[in-house]
Amino acid sequence: MKRIQLAGLALTIACVYPVHAQQPFPARPVTLVVSTSTGTTPDLLARSMAPRLAQRLGQSVIVDNKLGASGNIGAMAVVKAPPDGHTVLITTNNLSSIPYFVKDMPFDPVADLEPVMKLAVALYCLVVNPGVPAQTVQEFIALAKSKPGALNYSTPGVGSPHHLSMELFKQRTDISITHVPYKGSATSLTDVLGGQIEATFTPMNTVIPLVRAGKLRMLATATEKRTAWMPDVPTLAEQGIDGVDPGAWGAMFLPKGTPAPIVKRLLDDTTAVLSEPAMRDSLLERGVVLSLSDPAGLAKLLKDDLARWKIVVERGRLNVQ
Repeated sequence: MKRIQLAGLALTIACVYPVHAQQPFPARPVTLVVSTSTGTTPDLLARSMAPRLAQRLGQSVIVDNKLGASGNIGAMAVVKAPPDGHTVLITTNNLSSIPYFVKDMPFDPVADLEPVMKLAVALYCLVVNPGVPAQTVQEFIALAKSKPGALNYSTPGVGSPHHLSMELFKQRTDISITHVPYKGSATSLTDVLGGQIEATFTPMNTVIPLVRAGKLRMLATATEKRTAWMPDVPTLAEQGIDGVDPGAWGAMFLPKGTPAPIVKRLLDDTTAVLSEPAMRDSLLERGVVLSLSDPAGLAKLLKDDLARWKIVVERGRLNVQ
């Protein structure tokens, strides 16, 4: 009888005081899972934010790069994590395009991830190996048309902003060049530097030092106007090509079902960190342009981009893996 009474008391306590209520956030170190390689925009954001976030949260903040499968490996690590705020995804807009390139997509970006905030945008550019006999975009187009399919371009993977930029460029210019996907940004760029690959679209912050050193040639920027980093490089629009905008953004997500107070805590603390003038200026110097939103804004952006890239993929008849 006494054992039954104790069991009943334990059940009553469990109902009145749920287990989750005994675990305030954060209760242990927070991991920022970055779905891209080191040196990329999401990685720069995560590593810049981590020390300041740790101060605000009162816990260590660890950066863990889990790259591969066009960002799906990192995303899946977060999708499968407990929805308690301790595992955070820092990723790119390939989240809105990769479903159209993977036949058996292991998760649904909308149904399985909780949007926290958009963090930044990356400015893209078209670069070629200096050995490519093209000094302008129009010369590059003429070269590609003179030998369809002979030129190659690299990307960190299918569905990446790099891939989508070039596909938009191909659709606007009616050229045929061959896609060579790699497993990360570093290896993708290495073969352009080595001359095995002729061209790539890439974030400006990853190549500005290489362009200035003469190791790459920047033909154009996919921006509204010329940038302060490379003021002598014309935009694609200046050279007669409109509509090549990868909409490349970096953003923060949590596992679906993360309690609203935790989402708000991460939103508020991250916004405070990135709003510091020193942080903003430091990132801008490295080519990262901050562009903050709330969860609703990121949710809308993700859904709008999913619709946008569906059209691009269908128009380009891009293969599903």
